[in-house]
Amino acid sequence: MAYCINGGRALSGEVSAQGSKNAALPILFACMAVRGRVLLSHLPAISDIEKTKALLSEFGAVFESTEEGLLVDTTYIHPAVASPSHTGATRASSYLLGVGLGCFGEVRLSPSGGCNLGKRPLDIHKGALEALGALWQEEEGSIHLYASRLSGRRVRLPYRSVGATVNLLLAALFAEGRTDIYNYAREGHIRELLRFLRAVGAEVAETPTRLTVWGKRPLHSAAFRVSGDEIEAATYLMGGVATGGRVRVSGISPEGLFPLLHTLGKMGVKVETEKDAVAVLARGRLYGTDVVCRPHPGFPTDLHPQMSVLLALSETGGSVRDTVFPDRFGYADALAKMGGAYRRRGSTIRLFPSVLRGAAVAAPDLRAGAALTIAALAAEGRTLLEGEAFIGRGYESFAEKWQSLGGDITLLPSAPPSP
Repeated sequence: MAYCINGGRALSGEVSAQGSKNAALPILFACMAVRGRVLLSHLPAISDIEKTKALLSEFGAVFESTEEGLLVDTTYIHPAVASPSHTGATRASSYLLGVGLGCFGEVRLSPSGGCNLGKRPLDIHKGALEALGALWQEEEGSIHLYASRLSGRRVRLPYRSVGATVNLLLAALFAEGRTDIYNYAREGHIRELLRFLRAVGAEVAETPTRLTVWGKRPLHSAAFRVSGDEIEAATYLMGGVATGGRVRVSGISPEGLFPLLHTLGKMGVKVETEKDAVAVLARGRLYGTDVVCRPHPGFPTDLHPQMSVLLALSETGGSVRDTVFPDRFGYADALAKMGGAYRRRGSTIRLFPSVLRGAAVAAPDLRAGAALTIAALAAEGRTLLEGEAFIGRGYESFAEKWQSLGGDITLLPSAPPSP
């Protein structure tokens, strides 16, 4: 399937943020720690959620859609070996390492899937879980993790890895005693996971330097609403900037978007914030800047491709250096096909002022697909964008939301001849 996008229209209007993809996925895995039922509301209607449900079903989790949300029943979960087709469908399957180890004392994991963003090793996960007493073996590309007993420890992560922080948190729920986690990831979806864990009865505390988990606490059923998706909201805001329009996104906290909003302000964009909404207004001239993607509170790597499009459309150009995924440049060749001029050196890409024109391109991953959509909406002429399956991993009602802002975008059953 492909999107047909006719560019050149200034976007204007308001959309509401979906539930956070990056928070919902670890929360679904965390439900395995609750022997009971959890009601989750405001989950995003995306394929990664469906893939995760299929994976957890192999361990006995039962899901029921209700008017209030998704009812997750993990009363009768049991050990299982997840099928490679399920673990390979989403990167979030790596969260089985922490929660599976805690629930069953043993877990086997085939290679995880997700977007190809370069090397994404599990070395930090390995060291963190071994610190609690786990034994880690790799057998023909799969991981075998087991422990007769988990003990709380003081663990310092060598890097602020989101995945390792999640796995360590989930395993620590089952460890005897207290676990202190230093140099932990501080992204908004980690805060959401902590909020969920407290809702189901976990004893967790956070300071600016340390996360503390007291293990072996009984967890109970609860109802929990997932907060708005910061990356999705930012994508639509950046689409408004790219097309010279005014876009407002509701259901989102401006605090979580501060790195982006600060950068847009430097580029000449008018930014308006409310308690649970953000609006941007392009005021004609768009200035370039230099951006470095770092762990929170730095500029998010998941907005790297979208920012590259804005820099290509700016009057002076600029650069993006990605310290999180140094090889995250799968979008660059497609952007060049649309007229975007760039030069890459190592983990840095420099964008030069460009006139974008429609072309037939393909999205190599989720956020690249969002970025190329923004480029197509701002470009002259028609773009045929393949890669709907990637985009559907993280964005619900993708075409419909752009359409509500005035974008001319249609999802076609198959790609017609190139323009």
